[in-house]
Amino acid sequence: MGEADEGRENALAYGQRMKALFEACAGPPNVTQKRLAAALFIAEGTLSRYLAGERIAPESTLDLFIAFLADHGRPLDDGERAGLHALREEARRTSSQPAVRLAYTQDIVRELHAVVAKLIQEQEQDRALGRARGRAAAADLAERRERARAEADPADGELEAARAEPPSAREELAPERAPARTRQAATAEELTSLTSRLAAAEWEHGRLVELVGIQERRLRDAASHSLGVEDDCSRVRDKAADLARELATLRRQVETLNAERFHPVAVRVLGLAGPPEDPRHGPALSAPQTPTAIASWQTTDAITMPPPRGETLPPERSLLGRLRARWDGSPDDREAANRRRRRVRVLMLVAAIAALVVGTARWSGAHQDATADLHAPPCATAGPVQRDCVAHESGQVTGKRSEGGDPPDLELTILHASGRNAIYTVGEDIYKAARPGSTADLRVWRGRVTAITVAGTTDRQSAHLDWPEIRTAILIGLGTALAGYTVLRRRRGPSQMSVIGSLFAAVWTGLAAAMAIGVTTLPALLAGAAFWLFGAAVTAVFIGVA
Repeated sequence: MGEADEGRENALAYGQRMKALFEACAGPPNVTQKRLAAALFIAEGTLSRYLAGERIAPESTLDLFIAFLADHGRPLDDGERAGLHALREEARRTSSQPAVRLAYTQDIVRELHAVVAKLIQEQEQDRALGRARGRAAAADLAERRERARAEADPADGELEAARAEPPSAREELAPERAPARTRQAATAEELTSLTSRLAAAEWEHGRLVELVGIQERRLRDAASHSLGVEDDCSRVRDKAADLARELATLRRQVETLNAERFHPVAVRVLGLAGPPEDPRHGPALSAPQTPTAIASWQTTDAITMPPPRGETLPPERSLLGRLRARWDGSPDDREAANRRRRRVRVLMLVAAIAALVVGTARWSGAHQDATADLHAPPCATAGPVQRDCVAHESGQVTGKRSEGGDPPDLELTILHASGRNAIYTVGEDIYKAARPGSTADLRVWRGRVTAITVAGTTDRQSAHLDWPEIRTAILIGLGTALAGYTVLRRRRGPSQMSVIGSLFAAVWTGLAAAMAIGVTTLPALLAGAAFWLFGAAVTAVFIGVA
C-alpha cells in the first residue's frame, strides 16, 4: 500500500468515526448537519468533506464536535475521546498533503521542545535537591562530631586524672570508670552510625549525579531528534516549493496549449462536414450520431464562446493572440507560413551580413585614418607645408588642473609657439611629470595634435569622433544585433526579451566599435575584444531565452 493510499484510508476512518458518533445522537429532527455546522462555526460543505474523509478536521473543530455530542445526549468517555484524537493524529501523520504533514511535524516539534524544557527543569530541581541534601547531611555530620567531641573530652580528662592519682584513688574511682567506658562506647557507636550515614549520603549523591547524566543524555537525544524533525520540515517545505513551481509550469503549458489549439478546434469543427450532397449547395455538416461521440466531441474540442461584456478576453481572443494566430496561420497553411518565416529569416541574415561587411570596411578606413600618423613621414623643415606628414611644434606648459571624481580628469594648459593657448586631457604619468613652465613637444598630424611629450613622458591624444565614424559604429551595431536575433532566436514570434537583447547588442557593439577606432596597442585591442564578448554573452541570454 502506498503512502497516499494509507493517508486516504486513515482520513476516511477518522471521518467515518465522527459520522457514526453524530448519527448516534441525530435522532431528534432538530439535530441535523446544518445545526452541527453552525455549532462548529464552519460551512455545511466543509462539514460534509470532514465526515467523508476528504479533509481532516482540526483539533479545535474536534473539541467543539465532542462538546456538541455531550450537549445532545451522547457524551464521550475518556477512551472514546482518546481514540478520536488518535485517529486524527494518524490521519495527519500519513496525509498526502504536504501542508497537513508539515503542520503535524511542527506540532511534534513543539511537543518535543516542551518535553526538553520539562526535562531541563526537572534536572535543575534534582541538582538543587541533591546539593541541599548534601549540605544538610554535611552540616548534621559536623554538628554530631562536635557534640561527640564535647562529650568525649570530659571523660578523657577524668581518665587522665585517674591515671595520675595513686592506686588508692584509682580504687576509689573504679566504680566511676564503668559509666565512663559505657559513655565512650556509646559515643564510638554513634560515631560509627554517623560514618555510615555519611557513606549513605555520599552514595545518594553519586546516584543523583548518575541520574543527572542520564537526563543529560536524554536531553541530547531529544535535541538530536528535534534537529531531525526540523530537517524533515525543511525537506517538506522544499518539496512543497517544488510542487508549486511544477504547478505553475503546468499552468503555463496549459495556457500555451489552449492558445495553440484555438485554430485547430475551428478546423476540426469545420472538418465534421461530410462530402457535399449537391455541388450547387454548400457542404452539409454531419453531427456525431452516438451519445459517446457527442460527449467526446464536447469534452475534447469545446468551442470558446465570447465572454460577457465587462469581462476580460482570453489570451487567444486578445489583440496579441489574434496577431500571433495570424502569424502562425491555420493548420492548412501552417507549412506555407513556416516557409515564409524561413525566407524572412534568410533575408534578415543576408541584410545583417551586408551591414556588417559595409560597416567593417568603413571602420577599417576610419581606424587607418585615426592611426595614420604613426606611420607617416616627418615633414621637411623647408618648403611648403605638406599634408600627409608629421610636424613637431614646441610649446610651454602654463597650467594644470584636476577635476571630477575617481579617477579625476587631468588637464594641461599649453601655450603653442604660434601663440595659441589650448587645453588637453592627459594621463596620470605626464600630468605628474609636467610643471608650469615645462617645455612641451607637440606632434601634429593634419592640423591635429596627436601626441604630447613633456619631460620625457609621452601621452597620445585620442581622435575626436565625427559623424562618419558614428554612422559606421551604428551600422556595425545594427548588423550585429540583426545577425544575433536571426541566429539565436528559437521561437517563432518576437518577444519583449528578444527586442531588449537586440537593442542592447546594437548599442554595445556600436560603443565598442567607436572606442576601438583610435586604439593602437595590442593590449588595448584585446581589452576591447573582451569588452565586446561580455556584451555578446549577455545579448545571447536575452535573445535566446525560451
